[in-house]
Amino acid sequence: AGFPGVDGGYGAPLISYDVQPGTWFVQVSEADGASGPELSATVEVQAFDLGPVVDRPEEEPNDALIDWQDLGLLSAGEYLLSGTAQTAGHDADTGNLNADLDVFRFQVAEDTIARFTLDWPGTDEDFDAVLHDDSQGTNLGFDSNTSVSGTALANTEQPQAAVFGLEGGTPYVIELGNWAGTDGAAWTLAIKVLPGAWPEP
Repeated sequence: AGFPGVDGGYGAPLISYDVQPGTWFVQVSEADGASGPELSATVEVQAFDLGPVVDRPEEEPNDALIDWQDLGLLSAGEYLLSGTAQTAGHDADTGNLNADLDVFRFQVAEDTIARFTLDWPGTDEDFDAVLHDDSQGTNLGFDSNTSVSGTALANTEQPQAAVFGLEGGTPYVIELGNWAGTDGAAWTLAIKVLPGAWPEP
């Protein structure tokens, strides 16, 4: 079981969008060099109502191992984490955060996919996050250590967004912080856990 990903986040063929009620159109076209009489495509669309947003503000301190904030078992729904990075910065040699970390543990109720969106006000900050598989213990850091499951939320985009495949019963850790910017910057992390209705790609 499980859901293979690209750089820890889903690429083709599975795509997730946040959309408002209304009429939407999907255009399917052939890629360069892929034409031919046997070319075909299948588009499957599923829509989910995840209900009201559940607010989960950070509870400091949550940097050290014994203080990591436990979000518990996340069932299908939308969760909004929010907090403040008291300090900002990173190690120029390793690229890892060396400022205030906000670290959360969680599990999901069943094999599913979840959409993560990390955002912050202003343009002077560069928040990043990394997802860890905590089943063998988590080594915090953005480098390629054994616990890293996905780095798709660690780039220069604003907001940062990625879709991850998650396995029911597996403990996960999400680590985030302000890679570069000003002390005291606020952040939000929206986690949308979909019902376990998606087939494996």
